[in-house]
Amino acid sequence: MLALNVPTEVTQRVAEKGLDSLSEADRQWDSPISEIRTDNAAYRQFLQEIYSEFHENHGSSENFENFVLSQVLWDETMAAGIADFLQTQPDHQVVVLAGHIMYGYGIPSRVQRRLGEEFVQRSILLNPTEDAWREAAIADYFWTSPN
Repeated sequence: MLALNVPTEVTQRVAEKGLDSLSEADRQWDSPISEIRTDNAAYRQFLQEIYSEFHENHGSSENFENFVLSQVLWDETMAAGIADFLQTQPDHQVVVLAGHIMYGYGIPSRVQRRLGEEFVQRSILLNPTEDAWREAAIADYFWTSPN
């Protein structure tokens, strides 16, 4: 079992005040700043929809940028933990239970960047909504369970 998550207080601090608000002690949990990539336009749009829905269009652009930074910090840190483990234990398989996988955004794309295009990973969306069934790109597989 791997501990991949960033402490909630760290991601909350970034969401409120940005990466510059992190102390040296906080930085033990995150990826190096050089690995925090926020340039995926499709992922930013995906996050914008979540942010707008949650804040009912009352959030500022600065707050949105910090929200993106906190999500990407979370994604990058989890991806680094997975990649680091697989690089030192190549004969192992890793199963990650997380919500940061749809459309290959978040964790999968960041693991792929670290391990290379030849690395094979698959995503499974648990109990997808009606709309998700229509979007093949949302995940490699769907897993449903009775209500």
